[in-house]
Amino acid sequence: MRSTLIVVVAILAILIGGFFAISGIKKSQPQNDNFQNQSLPTSPPSVLIIPHHLAAEEYIKTSLKKVADLRAEKGATTKHIILFGPNHFFRGHAKVIAEKKILQLRQDDKLIDALLKQNLAELEPGIIQQDHAITAPLPFIQKQFPQAKITPLLMREPMKQEETQLLANFFASQTKPQDTLLIASIDFSHYKPKVTADINDTQTMIALEKRDIDFFQKKVDADSPHILMMLMQYAYLKNEFFTMLAHTNSATLLGNPNEQSTTSHIMGYLSER
Repeated sequence: MRSTLIVVVAILAILIGGFFAISGIKKSQPQNDNFQNQSLPTSPPSVLIIPHHLAAEEYIKTSLKKVADLRAEKGATTKHIILFGPNHFFRGHAKVIAEKKILQLRQDDKLIDALLKQNLAELEPGIIQQDHAITAPLPFIQKQFPQAKITPLLMREPMKQEETQLLANFFASQTKPQDTLLIASIDFSHYKPKVTADINDTQTMIALEKRDIDFFQKKVDADSPHILMMLMQYAYLKNEFFTMLAHTNSATLLGNPNEQSTTSHIMGYLSER
């Protein structure tokens, strides 16, 4: 009887230990991967949000491919890409910095000229290629869209709603989703434990879904509130809505769940529904 009891206890211990081991494996996987589980948009995605934090490199690549496939399914070409990033180091003077000669990059000079003509950007050579908001995702964008002209723009915060509205108006009127894709290079919650970052990111994802412009001026935990505000204004003008592709955190991706200083990533696109 005693030996039977010992065997039963041992089996239960193995089962319970296995359950927690499996639970731990599940928890270590990136959360909220939505690449497969979504309905098709009614129009080509016109905006994609991806991170520049390279812990999420595979998610950057997958997000680019997913949007490329969705655009192709809707008959869109991608001749032009406009890549927005935050001016991390506050280099230069302009709120929006453009540049016409960036190494071997093929750009849309007509678009840049139009921005300059309307005083929406300024040329400040040598700054864009020093910022990882542009340089980190650029190789992946070039590989996914090798034929596209890519025009990077660095946006410096703070920006008022009136300033971002002018930019939203410009891009809504001067670009067409059938041949142009706007890409925003944005990292979200910074320097916080994952549990805090997840709470903040949940609020951000709700605001993206609701197109809550005020939230992005006052409350968002991200390195680019001004770019997000412009995108929400653009979404209203184009009657487009946010669809999430994935939500990840560096603590999970790097296998360090107890890390106290993390970076989170929200990937998704804007399109009509």
